[in-house]
Amino acid sequence: MRLHDNQSIYDLATIRAFFEKDRQDIASSSSTLHISMVDLIDAWISYFWPIFIGDFISLKRFESLDRPMISFRNNLSELIDYFESLEKEQKNDNPIQAYDLFRNKLSLTRSNRIIDRNLGNKIQTVLSQIEKTILTSTVRNFKDINGRSVFQYDPKLKSIKIESASYNWLESEIDKLRKNGESNQIVITNLWLSLIQEFNTFLIKDKIS
Repeated sequence: MRLHDNQSIYDLATIRAFFEKDRQDIASSSSTLHISMVDLIDAWISYFWPIFIGDFISLKRFESLDRPMISFRNNLSELIDYFESLEKEQKNDNPIQAYDLFRNKLSLTRSNRIIDRNLGNKIQTVLSQIEKTILTSTVRNFKDINGRSVFQYDPKLKSIKIESASYNWLESEIDKLRKNGESNQIVITNLWLSLIQEFNTFLIKDKIS
C-alpha cells in the first residue's frame, strides 16, 4: 500500500500528528518514536473540530448527514455546538475562542476538576471514542508496503509508537509526493485536503485545513 492509495482519514490524522510535532517533542529511543495517547487525541480533535463546524462535510465514501460514519462525529459536533453557543451568547461569534474554551474544560475534565459533571462526561465520551477509533482503525489496519503494522500501542507508556523503519517508509512515501521542496507537513496537509475534497468537491480549502 502506498501512502496515497486507499488511505483513511483516520490514518492521515495519525500520520499528520507525528509529522507536525518536532522530532525533539516526541519521546524516542534508538529505534522507536512515541506520541502519548493524550497528545494524539488532542491532535485529532484539533483536526476534526473545524470540519465539524457548520454544514455537513463527508469524510468517508457514502457518508452523509443521515448516515454518519465517523465514530465520534455526533458527540464531538454536539460539544462544538455547545461551545459555539456560549460564545454567541457573549456576542463573540469566534470559533477559535470557542475551541479555546473547550480546551480549558478539557483540561479540567482530565484533572477531575470540572464543576459541570454532565459536560465533563460528554467530553470524556468523546475522548474515549477517539481513543477506541485510534486503536481499532489506524493501529489495527494501517500497514506498510510489506504488510507490517505501521503504528502500535504501548500500554505501559500509554502511547502510540512507530518503529524507525516504518517512519522512514512514511518519509519515503511523502518524498514521492513532494513538489518544489515542500515540507513534510505541507505534503501531508495536501493529502488531507485532497482526501476530503474527493468527497466534497465544493469545499474551500481554508475550511478543512
